[in-house]
Amino acid sequence: MNLTGAILDKAKIIYKKFEEAKKRTIRGSRTDGIIAAVLYLACKEEKVPRTFKELARDTSIDEKDIRKLYKVLSKELPKGLFESRSNVVAPADLVIRICDKLGHKQNVVTLATQIAKNAAPKLEGKSPSSIAAASIFMATKTNEKEIARAASISAATIRNIFKEMQQWESEIIPSDRRDLIEGPLEG
Repeated sequence: MNLTGAILDKAKIIYKKFEEAKKRTIRGSRTDGIIAAVLYLACKEEKVPRTFKELARDTSIDEKDIRKLYKVLSKELPKGLFESRSNVVAPADLVIRICDKLGHKQNVVTLATQIAKNAAPKLEGKSPSSIAAASIFMATKTNEKEIARAASISAATIRNIFKEMQQWESEIIPSDRRDLIEGPLEG
């Protein structure tokens, strides 16, 4: 998962605070599930957020279990202990990781990140990974199946989000960067 020492140290602190604050036993929860939820929060706190899906894939813990345990963890920890607890993973953060998996150059990463930042407010309620993947597709016009594989979502999802994004094309693609996109933007 490429976790830094700072993330692991933060996870240890969070786990210790959780153990100290725990008001009840979490029935049926495995320790590794709680640790996955702690890692999710530690990554967010250190500004390198991971999605529940990524953690599930990398830890072999069910995504639903991690989500459930994260909610319990959030309730059990003292209020105000962590500032970014309610923040969601930003699509722009995911663009960088997905582009890295795909081996894209920096100019593509920059453009896709700008598209994701501009598109995210218009696509509230949509998955951050879907917005990130569609932003990469909009920036590169490469095979959405490769992007889908790297983002761990379906190609159909990318196409659907991309079609929604097209209605705001002039607003979400920076005018000074349009020359980097090859071909017409068609669904």
